[in-house]
Amino acid sequence: MSRHVAKESGHAALLFALLCPFLLGIFILGSDAARAILDKVRLDEATEVAVLALSASNITEETEQRVLVKKYIEAYFDEVDITRIAIDRVVCDVGDVCQSEGERQRFIEYQLSVSIERDRLFFTRSDSSLGQKRYALMGRGKARRSEMDAMDVILVADYSSSMYDSWYGEQKYHKLNSIISDVVGIIDFNNQHISGDHHRFSVVPFDFYTSETIAGHKRFDNHLVVKVECGGLITSLLCLLGLDLNLDVDLSLNVGQFLTSDIGLSIGKKVYIDYQQTVAQVFDEPDYPFEKRHIQNDSFFYTVKLTEETNTVDRALAEYDIYHSSGSGTAFYAGLIRAAQIANQGQNPIKIIIILSDGEESNPGITKRLIDAGLCRTIKDTLNAKQVVKNGEPRSVNLTLAAIGFDYDSENNKELAECVGSENVYQAENEAAIKDKILHIIAEEVGHLAL
Repeated sequence: MSRHVAKESGHAALLFALLCPFLLGIFILGSDAARAILDKVRLDEATEVAVLALSASNITEETEQRVLVKKYIEAYFDEVDITRIAIDRVVCDVGDVCQSEGERQRFIEYQLSVSIERDRLFFTRSDSSLGQKRYALMGRGKARRSEMDAMDVILVADYSSSMYDSWYGEQKYHKLNSIISDVVGIIDFNNQHISGDHHRFSVVPFDFYTSETIAGHKRFDNHLVVKVECGGLITSLLCLLGLDLNLDVDLSLNVGQFLTSDIGLSIGKKVYIDYQQTVAQVFDEPDYPFEKRHIQNDSFFYTVKLTEETNTVDRALAEYDIYHSSGSGTAFYAGLIRAAQIANQGQNPIKIIIILSDGEESNPGITKRLIDAGLCRTIKDTLNAKQVVKNGEPRSVNLTLAAIGFDYDSENNKELAECVGSENVYQAENEAAIKDKILHIIAEEVGHLAL
């Protein structure tokens, strides 16, 4: 019996000895295969992330593209030899054959292929009967970025006397200058990393008026159509003689009777705002009839028309000044009307007008009557019905009209909410919140990455 057991034990030992190399080979091959599978998964993920990074950065220089891809691949492996990086950047404009049926949005597609080599775990000799000491893997990735239409961003900024006051340790208009400069800088940064049409930006400061420099002189306009009633013997005679055609009218006060002066005489005349005509002429270029001596204004500012140059905006911001905490008031309709005129002249299909103000309207009656006459509705409908031509194709204009209130409860500004829509009025508690909300409004128009 013991002899039989010993014999079987010898058979088992012999069988184990015969199977051991085979089992070891299976273990080695299985380990290498498992490692290769994990490396393949890791490479695919690294390639996908790398191609997304390429698309987001929009780098066009091939050397810089390869450096970026190499960084992402090496971040996924402790040791790896990258043997090949192939990058194709395809720009597809509207109307090109690469556009799918019904697709009418420009896009840039990145196609990335990466080949690597890795050492096998148990083989160090290239002449091993079980294969080479290294194995090769390849990963592919593709990312498409839909290019957003170029934007005209117009910041309608309150520079009335209340902006002279301090807010969190600094005058409000200084903070507003800093916010505008930062936002413009971010838009400019995006311009530097996109191909095709660039975004443009404009700044429209306002109090009761907007202002521009004409023939070396500061001129002002409240963008209101004013009518004069000639009543009484003397005023009727002056009207007939045509001596009241250039009345110095200060419409920073409320509607009703205005004191005007002409040819050295002070005569009480009834002047009034023609709200319907103001709305009808809303897109007419202003003539800036007022000089500084005509108006109630205690600030220095001027409009910056649509531009791509950050230096133009920064130079203007450095000149803007408010001298006292009283002397002018808030009339956002003046800034809005000028912004609408500028937006109407812009050639980019996306229009964004953002009103920035620290207080309620000084003359809510004027603002309310303008809104009732259709001011905001006319601006929205006219601009949204407009078309611009891009790359030979007509593009519909899309207007975004919003407002950001700060240092007061913006819910109290009923005229502003009625004009832009209550859902488009935002409250900001500090400087950072103002900038974040501006960028949030703009970001809603930004294109997206698509795999």
